[in-house]
Amino acid sequence: MKKIILAAICIMALMIFGCAAPEVGKTKIGVLAPLTGNAAELGSHIQTGADLANEHLGNKYKLVYEDDMCVNTEATISAAQKFMTIDKIELVIGPLCAPPYQAVAGLFNQNEVGFMHTSGITPPFIETSGEFGIPGLSTTIYEEDAFLADFIYNELELKKMGVFVWNEEWAIEHRAGFVKRFEELGGEIVFDEKFNLDETDFRTSILKLQESGAEGVFIVALNFQNADIVKQFKELDAEMKIFGQFEIEDTAFLEPAGEAAEDVMYVYPKIYSELPEVQKFQSEYMAEYGKEPNYYAYIGYDSLMMYDWAIDLCGSVDAACIMDKIRTAKDYPGVSGKMTFNPDKTLSREFEIKTIKEGKFVSY
Repeated sequence: MKKIILAAICIMALMIFGCAAPEVGKTKIGVLAPLTGNAAELGSHIQTGADLANEHLGNKYKLVYEDDMCVNTEATISAAQKFMTIDKIELVIGPLCAPPYQAVAGLFNQNEVGFMHTSGITPPFIETSGEFGIPGLSTTIYEEDAFLADFIYNELELKKMGVFVWNEEWAIEHRAGFVKRFEELGGEIVFDEKFNLDETDFRTSILKLQESGAEGVFIVALNFQNADIVKQFKELDAEMKIFGQFEIEDTAFLEPAGEAAEDVMYVYPKIYSELPEVQKFQSEYMAEYGKEPNYYAYIGYDSLMMYDWAIDLCGSVDAACIMDKIRTAKDYPGVSGKMTFNPDKTLSREFEIKTIKEGKFVSY
């Protein structure tokens, strides 16, 4: 009798309020990203991309978000433990930043939880990824940096460069990749400095850079510092070509940098906007969020779609099987571009050079 009454109540509720899909039975997928702090704009792009993917999948998954603040390893470990013990999560998108990734890679592997680093691949990330980790989804950093070094040396014919990077593993690996390739080509690094996350005054370093004879500078930082650096270049009337990596294609850099961002050049993974599936993603992202997708929005979208693709192939949420399918993917058709993972866990992508003209990001 109770069942009949409950059924009647449910039917009446549906007639009055409509039907909402129940959360019970949905596969939970964790998302570790910087949702607050100096890299919050990058985490927000991961979130919007993943949310749109879930919408396209009919809200098939329950996405559980936790904030790692990009540099807070204690918060990251706490979130990882919550995923495993309370949420019973077996698959995680993220982390994005290097300190959180290195903090939880061993923990996730020990507990057989699949995880995807959503930023670039470096040798240290490959080393700690283990059986259950994907060391990066955006680019293989050394390939990205080599592409930029080739362009600077061969196309622009600059032979002396400065390097100015954040003193953090991700930025230091970018420095290593760029310096290695530029010197292989015959170029000379005449200025090489690092800075900390709390620094705001870069003028002394910029003056030293000018005196070094450098014809250009490769800068790797979070966008709030990228903006401060280029503004101080402009204040000092420093005549030098400025280069960066793909993260600067974001309003978090462009708006605070203002006119100082003009003519900054950077390497960017090639997006095939002529493809129908990419056009669909771009138009629906614009409709949903009122802005064009940042590259990390593409990555957030592809992360969930790849998990869904691998789950279908495995027939269940079997983390070992799922991570193996992703690791051996060939020409996976992501909106961020085709993805092929190599036996050494690197990721092959195509790149292009972009620049900023009249306040817009354009192909060079």
